Amino acid sequence: DLVEHVNAFNQLVMDLARLDVKIEDEDKALLLVSLPPSYEHLVITLTHGKTTVNNEEVTAALLGHELRKQKNATDESTQDLGLAVKGYQLRKGEEAEKKKKKKVQCYRCKDWGHIKRECPELKGGASANAATRGDDSDSSSDVLVVSNRRSTKAEAWMLDSACSFHATPNREWFSSYKSGEFGLAYVGDDTGYRVAGVGDIKIKMFDGVERMLRGVRHVPGLKRNLISLGVLHDGGMEFRCDRDTKIMEIMEDGVTVMIGERTASHLYKL
Repeated sequence: DLVEHVNAFNQLVMDLARLDVKIEDEDKALLLVSLPPSYEHLVITLTHGKTTVNNEEVTAALLGHELRKQKNATDESTQDLGLAVKGYQLRKGEEAEKKKKKKVQCYRCKDWGHIKRECPELKGGASANAATRGDDSDSSSDVLVVSNRRSTKAEAWMLDSACSFHATPNREWFSSYKSGEFGLAYVGDDTGYRVAGVGDIKIKMFDGVERMLRGVRHVPGLKRNLISLGVLHDGGMEFRCDRDTKIMEIMEDGVTVMIGERTASHLYKL
């Protein structure tokens, strides 16, 4: 149990403090992620690419992971949350049917995981307000704008504090796109999905301003579009939540650039 693990760890730290034994914050964080092998992908996510780790951030991430895990046991609708990356490692023991489907390539859009008659491009891009679809170039264009107004569950963007990156299953939304092998993405129930590509998506915000969401992972099979609050925070943005109005404001240089509304399942939808 992660909650018991964190509580026991904090008690040990306090006991050592009474004995005048000081433990540096980074050492606390490294000790705290001494979890069993079943949490390997979570530990990798918390430490990958970082020169230092913060005890407060690690504690919050562990407790958040445990809460999502408990919720997933009773609410299958939240299984898309808790996205974590374990780059460039193939997961063993996947079901044979999933393996077979991932090897299928669409002859129209060249993406993996579906055949031509299931291709989103044949549906006219109904899930996005697109004038013209962008190509696979590295430079962003001004031709694709995804609107969040009156969006359905499949079209809505969810603000997620546990995501390691922005992610969407909608290939047609990208204004720039680079396909390749980017490893697997894991959701809260430990299901792994292939990351088929990375690119940029232009989103129309609440105030009508179009903003570019960069470094978005294309994850076919994912059931929600996820915006990583951690990535936004690393980019200099700040968050503010109002308990009464159930609104989350995301600010850049003191100006509100995104607004999330809390849903009945306690998630924030852009």
